[in-house]
This record gives sequence, C-alpha cells and structure tokens, in this order.
Amino acid sequence: MIVKNVILFGILCVTCLCTTEKTIFRNGWYKTNRSGKKIMVSKVKSINPHDFPASKYLKVSSVIPELYQDSVKDLTELEDLVLTECGLQNIYPGAFQNLPRLAIINLRDNGIKSIEKGVFNDLKLKILFLHKNEITHIDGEAFDNMTALTKIKLNHNALTTWDPNWFKNTPSIEVLSFRRNSITEVPTNAFKNFANTDNLIIYLSNNNISRISPNAFTGLVKVNEIWLDRNWLTSVDESAFTGVQQIEKLMFMRNKIRTLPDDVFSTVKSITHLNMGSNHWLQCIPESIVKIVKNFDMANIRHLDCVCVKDLKQKYKVEININGRSKCG
Repeated sequence: MIVKNVILFGILCVTCLCTTEKTIFRNGWYKTNRSGKKIMVSKVKSINPHDFPASKYLKVSSVIPELYQDSVKDLTELEDLVLTECGLQNIYPGAFQNLPRLAIINLRDNGIKSIEKGVFNDLKLKILFLHKNEITHIDGEAFDNMTALTKIKLNHNALTTWDPNWFKNTPSIEVLSFRRNSITEVPTNAFKNFANTDNLIIYLSNNNISRISPNAFTGLVKVNEIWLDRNWLTSVDESAFTGVQQIEKLMFMRNKIRTLPDDVFSTVKSITHLNMGSNHWLQCIPESIVKIVKNFDMANIRHLDCVCVKDLKQKYKVEININGRSKCG
C-alpha cells in the first residue's frame, strides 16, 4: 500500500510539473504609453489580458531570458510591443499568439542568438526591430508569409551570410537594414524574393563584403537605394546588376574598388546618384556608366585621373563632385 501511494504521488508530481506554466520573469514593470508611469508586476507566466490592461502600446521591462510558446498572447488591442534591454536570448516558435492588431515589435538591445521558423511567420507586423542583438543564424523560412511587413532592422548583429531564401511571400518590404554585421558576400539571386518590389532600400553598409556574385541583384527591376559603403570590395562582377533597370541611389563609398566594368550596368537605364567616394585607387569611370548616371560623387579619391574626369564632365554635362582630398579638387 505504501509503495502504491509513493508511486501515485510521484505520478501526480510529474503531472504537475508538466502542466505548470513557466514563469517568464519574476519582477518587472510595464507602461501602456511612452511617457506613462511604471506599473510593477511580479511572477509573470505570460503577457496576457488577465495580467496586463488592454492598450495599443505596451513596454515591458525585466530580465526575460526566454519567451516560450504562448508567452505573449490574446492582447487583441495591442499594436506596438517593446521588449528592449531584457537580456532576452531565446524566442521559441509560437511565442506570440492571437495578436491581431500587432504592427510593431521592438526587441532591440537583447542577446538573441538565432531566429527560428514559427516565431514571426504569419504575424501581421509592419515593422520588426531586431538590431543590437547577437544573432548569428536566421532560419531560411523565418520571415516567410509576413505579408504586411514593410521594414526590418537587423543592424549590429553577427550574421556572416545572406540567405537568398529569406522573405518568401513577404511582398510589402520597403526597407532591409543589415548594417554592421559580418556578411562577406552578396550571393547570386540574393533578392529573388523581392521581384515585385519597386521601392526597396537595401542597407548592407559596414559589413565584411568582399564579393558581389554574378546576378546578385537579378530579379529586382526598380530599386530605391542600395548601400554597400564601408565594405571590402575591390571590384564588382559585370553581371551583378543584370536585369535591374532603374536605381535611385547606389552607394559604394569607402571600399577599395579600383575599376568598374564597362558593362556592369548593361541593363540599367538610369541611376540618379552614384557615390564612389573614398575608393582611393579608382582613377576614372567608363563612359558607358557616365551616360546613365545623373549625379556622381567621387570625392576624396587620391589617385583620380583629373584629365579623364574633366573630359567626362565636358562631354556629358554631368555633375561630378570631386571635392575633399582628391588631387583634382
């Protein structure tokens, strides 16, 4: 009889442990508007309408190492969620549930290492802030089916590769910001899932990019801005921009580019602004490129061929800025 009771007690204990919700944080506070007062809370098992008031804005502050499944749920009025500087490291699939109006999630300044499939998929987010984390891995399907997403910010992370499979069926994207990572290459068909996007801004500044692969930007037709400044480029593949027809701003400053191929923009009809500044070994620009560019910036280029630049300006009546430390200035 005693043995049976012990076994029964053990089973009950295991059952309790399995069904008890995990506490996501012990002590913290929240605000329901940016300038509002802090409301203290403790022993929070989930961010839900029973423990948090209905509001459009919610900022929660505490030490929150992990967000488990159903950690944030059923807040039907919530539009803007802020969980910054919380020490957050892991987010499990299904962490955000039944949040029909949620448009912005800000997870800046945490310690997130990876983004898995099932965390953000199918949410109706418009803006997702993931900058200043420690992200080294993003699952190939992590940003699929985010049909309302217009802006994603992943600056100041530790990504080393760009995955062309990201962002399937995410057609509303306007801003991709991946500054200050450690990405080494823009691969072939890097932006194949943005073929129907006309106003895309791509920020890849301050990475470790030393190579732009053939057909890297193929699939894009009209691009608003491409920022590739402050990388380690010495050249650009002649087919990198094949298929692209129009670029408003193309920023290559502060690389180590020595020359641009004559046919690098063979399909491009117009570039409004091309910045090649501070590529110190660049001497001149091919005439085929000058014909399609409205404004050049070639400031601070130490080895610029002044005669070549002067001839291009006179022949094509084009604006070429050569101010700064250039010997032609």
